[in-house]
Amino acid sequence: MILSVEDARYVAKLFKDYYYKFESISEYQLECLKERDILNTGRLFSDSDDIFDNFEMSPQEMNFKIHSIDTMKEKYALDQKFSSLLELTGSNHIEKSIPGRKLRWLVEETNTHKFVGMIRMGSPTGFSKPRNDLLGEVPSLKDLNHRMVMGFNIVPTQPFGFNYLGGKLLTMLCCSHEMKRQYDEKYGTDLAFFETTSLYGSSKETSQYDGLKPYIKYIGLSISDLVPLIQGNLYEFLCDWFKDRNGGEPLVDMTASSRKRRLQTKWVAEVKKALKEVPDEKKDFEETILYAKSLTERKRTFSCNYGFSNSKEVLLGKEDTLIPNPINYDKFQLDNMIEYWRKKATKRYEKLKEQGRLRSSIETWDNIDSIDMIR
Repeated sequence: MILSVEDARYVAKLFKDYYYKFESISEYQLECLKERDILNTGRLFSDSDDIFDNFEMSPQEMNFKIHSIDTMKEKYALDQKFSSLLELTGSNHIEKSIPGRKLRWLVEETNTHKFVGMIRMGSPTGFSKPRNDLLGEVPSLKDLNHRMVMGFNIVPTQPFGFNYLGGKLLTMLCCSHEMKRQYDEKYGTDLAFFETTSLYGSSKETSQYDGLKPYIKYIGLSISDLVPLIQGNLYEFLCDWFKDRNGGEPLVDMTASSRKRRLQTKWVAEVKKALKEVPDEKKDFEETILYAKSLTERKRTFSCNYGFSNSKEVLLGKEDTLIPNPINYDKFQLDNMIEYWRKKATKRYEKLKEQGRLRSSIETWDNIDSIDMIR
């Protein structure tokens, strides 16, 4: 595809107008949230009615059921429920369809039959500096895919998360032997590590992953050189615009992994190529891309070894068989992890009640405009 200089100028201005309106990553995320079409669902009743709302209940009274959506034969209704609740609750941009491996849990409190959180696990990212520093070397892609899983969405409903440390409950479920068992059975893997990153970096001093040793540990700050993706109407417009100039053919195969990222990378490359004839304008466009990259924060990275003593050696292909750590292994059983959370959550709940800080209003993006963006 060959863009004219005028075409390139036009796209460069669209990029500049889009990114320079943001002063921080939280402003970018908020814009993404506003562009979600969660107000026009066409439903008579909001799915927010299914969010846990009995804030007179102590954690001591709670029991939980995990709906493993991707292993169910009759999954359509819960698949829709999962997506809707994630849209209503999550603070980050939610990708509608992500190729590759996935395992999703919808977590229900069984006394109230209300949902307290959503989890989506998937294939790990190919590069992670904190992970490589922890391991001392870079694992092969084959070993990485066979031995590791990533937590992409770990989202408590609110204010269950605030009142009861709901984010910590979901995090511990991700680290459980039950999560490993289900993922292994579905994909033929033998997981040795779970990894996730905090949604925000320096914007917030702590995250829901802190204070959960020995289950999950902080391993370092990520390095990101990625441009935050253009979202919403502008993304759809640019897809059509570039396709039209490419003879009606998409620039990136429709089935390609990370398609949105590849598309935007291609757009940037085509604009730079077309602006070679006007160096000052090319430089200005490159400065726009650098500014966009500056919005992305380094994120805190956390990992869990499921209670095995030789996870590093197995992930690096130096050993074949995972060996349970006799001190910690049983702690990663699902019931034990829930009881550990229950003790922490009870202290949190009682303290908030005593201080009069217990929240009682359901927090969703379709009915509250002023809730805490970074939570």
